This record gives sequence, structure tokens and C-alpha cells, in this order.
Amino acid sequence: MKNIVVAFDGTRGACAALRYAAELAGPSGGHVTAVLAHAATESYAAQGNWIPAEVRKILGEVNDRIVVEAKSAFEAEAATLRLGDRLAFEALPGRVDDVLARRARASDLLVAPRPTGEADIRMLQHPDQIALRSGRPLLIVPPGASPSPPPAETVIAWDGKRAAARALADALPLLAPGSRVTLLTVGPLVPSIPPEVILTHLSRHGFEARQMTRPAEGSIANTVIAYCDETRPGLLVLGAFEHSKFQVELMGGATTEVLRRADLPVLMSH
Repeated sequence: MKNIVVAFDGTRGACAALRYAAELAGPSGGHVTAVLAHAATESYAAQGNWIPAEVRKILGEVNDRIVVEAKSAFEAEAATLRLGDRLAFEALPGRVDDVLARRARASDLLVAPRPTGEADIRMLQHPDQIALRSGRPLLIVPPGASPSPPPAETVIAWDGKRAAARALADALPLLAPGSRVTLLTVGPLVPSIPPEVILTHLSRHGFEARQMTRPAEGSIANTVIAYCDETRPGLLVLGAFEHSKFQVELMGGATTEVLRRADLPVLMSH
């Protein structure tokens, strides 16, 4: 991990994500960039002639305050991380998910806090949508996550589809040599790639690989989370959903539910 981007908005969760990213980058001499993506307050309207100059000034001051407050939180954390000039801060205005997706493309990994409802709506992130658009792996860190990777055990939610295969490949650089990797399948699913082939692949990378199959306990997400609650792995890996944005917003999805409920770091790719 030589180049990590952190979705940073100054919240407690974002600070936890920044610490986690610093731990990932430290051993390899990597760089970490905290990116504040923020939607400028009524930016489209502020440029209109019908908006009084006084109002445009106020809106500009609000935007400036967002940046100042987030940068202040960043600097407080930066003082404890000891990365020196390998740690940087950027403030980029625009549609939050689009800004982060584009910025992540020039990185090895995007680290983001788990959505908690704590963030200002002008900095609100949708990690599942960022994963779909960025082309890069996305690591979601819950507020209480300990910044001490790599994990001793990793669970991979496996359905044999393209997104799951992409997520598995993206996870390998984050795993400790010789650590345990559990391939978890849910329900009567018969993956297009036999699990034993994936287990062989993992063992050739030096991991202690095993397969577990669990019957569906309600939703797939509920089953995966229940397994993680039981076994307490250090990382969960899954492929981001392969539905359209409209379908996901209308019906929800396993990816969205896992992100909302998981109490451990989650790596996902699309």
C-alpha cells in the first residue's frame, strides 16, 4: 500500500479511518491523503444574479467553515500519526460520491468511515456507490476499529461472481502471510467456480484457507454478519452489488445492509 486516500470529513469515524490508513501505509513507507469532498452550499444558486450579494457571501463563509473545521480535525490527528510529509490534506468541492470516486482512481485503496448519520449532509458519503464508480477497492472502517492490521483472520463472502473475485484479489495485499482466510458461502448457492479451486488459489498465496457454508438466516447480509459476530474476524471482504443504482435504492441490497450493520472493517470492490 504505497498510496492510500481517506474519505475525511472531520468526524470521529473519519479520524478512525485516517488512523487505520496510517497503520496500513506505515510499514511500506506509503503515503496517505485525507480528502474532504464537500458539496458547496447552494453553489448553483449562489452564482445566480437573483441571489443577493450578501447571501452569496454568507454561503461562501459556510463553505469555508466546513473546510476549516475538517482541516483542524485532520491536523489534530496528523500530529499523532508520525507520517511527516507522507500525510496530506485536500479539500475538493463537488458531488461527494463522484469526487471521491474520481480521486480514488489514482490510489491503491480508498479508506472511508462507516456511515453513522453523524456527517453533515454536505459531506455525506455513500460507500457502496463510491465502490461502484471508482474502480478501486474500498475499505470501510467502523468508529471503534483498532488500527492494527493486518488481520489474523479474514472472511470472504463468496458467491463465485465477478465482483467477489475482484474483491478477493484486492484483499490479498492487506492480509498477513500465513493468516486464516475463510471462504463463506450462504444458502444452497452453487458458485460458478468451485470453492475448492479458490481454496487452492489462496493456499498458493500462503494462507490457511478453509470453506464454510451457512444456511440463510433471513437475508444474506444477516447470515454474513451473524457469522462474523460469532467468529470475530479482523476483516470482511465482499463484492459490491451488481445491481443498478435504481434497484438498490428501491429494494436495498446485501452490500448496503452489511455496511450499515457490520462492526468490523469491510473491504469491497466492484
